[in-house]
Amino acid sequence: MKMKHGNVARRPSIDRITFWALVTATFHLFSCTVLTTISTTTAVLSNVNAVEGGIYTDIQSLGKISQEPQPAAAATPTPPTEEDDETPKESDDTRSFGSNEAGVWLYGRKSAPVQNWMIDELLQRNINTIYFSEVGDGYGWDDPEKASQYTSFINYARSNGMKVYAVALEDPLYALMTESELNAAFSDFISKTKDMFDTYIIDVEVHAINIIYPNGDYLPYMGNEKFYLEKYVQMSKTLRSIADEHGVKYIDTIPPQYHTQMIAAGIIGGVNQLSSHSINVMAYYSTPEEIMTSISKILKESKIRLVININIAKESLEPYLEAEGISWAIESLKEQSLPIGIWYADHYLLNLDPTLNLDPILFPP
Repeated sequence: MKMKHGNVARRPSIDRITFWALVTATFHLFSCTVLTTISTTTAVLSNVNAVEGGIYTDIQSLGKISQEPQPAAAATPTPPTEEDDETPKESDDTRSFGSNEAGVWLYGRKSAPVQNWMIDELLQRNINTIYFSEVGDGYGWDDPEKASQYTSFINYARSNGMKVYAVALEDPLYALMTESELNAAFSDFISKTKDMFDTYIIDVEVHAINIIYPNGDYLPYMGNEKFYLEKYVQMSKTLRSIADEHGVKYIDTIPPQYHTQMIAAGIIGGVNQLSSHSINVMAYYSTPEEIMTSISKILKESKIRLVININIAKESLEPYLEAEGISWAIESLKEQSLPIGIWYADHYLLNLDPTLNLDPILFPP
């Protein structure tokens, strides 16, 4: 509403105190605005990923791995203090991930070659992150034609504002490797691919060792959780050291029950003893209620950033969500501002199951 001006006598000059107060306030406002702009610009630049690609050679196949007990991490964990409990989950290390992550696991080798139209489909659903699993043994990085296809796909995704993380070390046997063996596998792979990836997801599901190797000479996971989980913690420490040397981030992938199993095994703090920058929690259940119940403890007690992953693949060995439960689960997770991952993208990208047509409104930009 405009105010009408009457005949007001004009003062010959503004009071000096008032004048300098106005100048000071204006300068303060300008400074805050500039600093905020600079801070915002810096944050944006820090999230820009390199899009240069190349042709890479894959890591060597796994050799025979001994189960001889190895020393656990030397440091004895200290029980968390009250002050520790207030530590934010999103530290300076992980802030670049973003709390609005909507990711998908992409296994193009299982269905069709990766193509740029897949990116367009994901973008239409407001998916902003890809967990790219075409990076293991025999997946084609030693094939110039396939490597070029992967590179083009990843570059196209990034040029459209998406993040692409490499999924590597997808075998429970990595948890039994020595430090030198892990360094040979992980460090060598990072060296060959870090121009394309700045974040590596480790999918070492040690609890599945007897399922993947039913005839192997490996201790059963059930009843030997302490042995395997201590190995996992030791592996995580080694992988973090390797990641830091290369200036990249690494993410663990675990089921939510690892947290309680680790505590029961005497690993103080549970998953807080892991060394990764973030954790993908595989909350694979058939109802939203089961998902939320399964993550309640780890969600409350973890000081490491968590991304909650749901399963929509009907042919998988794990429980999965039916079509009507997917939306409910996503809404329940978003109500708590949790980053979300979906395993796996091919089902609704390639119409393997036409009922899984995720509504873009589930992931607002």
